[in-house]
Amino acid sequence: MTEREAAISACCQAGLSVNQTARELGLTPGQVTETRKKLKLDFAKGLAAEANPPADYHEAIANMRPLEAVEYLTHLLDQILWQGQAHGVEPIAGRRLTLKEAQLTYFLHQRAGRTVPTEAIMHALYSDRAAGEMPHVQGLSVFTCRIRRKLAPHASITRNHIGFMLTLAPGVTLDWSRGILPVARHSAKWARQDDG
Repeated sequence: MTEREAAISACCQAGLSVNQTARELGLTPGQVTETRKKLKLDFAKGLAAEANPPADYHEAIANMRPLEAVEYLTHLLDQILWQGQAHGVEPIAGRRLTLKEAQLTYFLHQRAGRTVPTEAIMHALYSDRAAGEMPHVQGLSVFTCRIRRKLAPHASITRNHIGFMLTLAPGVTLDWSRGILPVARHSAKWARQDDG
């Protein structure tokens, strides 16, 4: 299995739709669909709200069971966050990252110069998922590869048997003021726990 196929499979396991996977990995929906067919993956269809949010969400959830209503509203919120952040997170001017790339970079930036355990990264990026629904760890390698290319020579990410480490070139700072990332809350919590 190629790195691209592993990343697409990981996004599928994470419950993303074909379009979300394409945006997350910087691919076209056609490329994702081609891999989906090849690997026989069953992607989430997404809710109708993805294209057209209802004018009145109260009406939309009136006849739903509580769990369905929560899932529906959470999906609407995810779509709002996606539209607002996925297209323009630039920690370095002119170097645009997808949402997951930015979340991973932000988390590593919180501990720049130190190796961050893979388990901590997975928890921070996918803390909203049950243990059995976590995407494959190989997806992190794909994200770090893309981040390396996008941020070089200003920043690099290295991997060892423990996890990943972000190193910034001398004089380089990352600017996160152009997008508050959802993972920021989790990474700050993990950083406090790790620092003890």
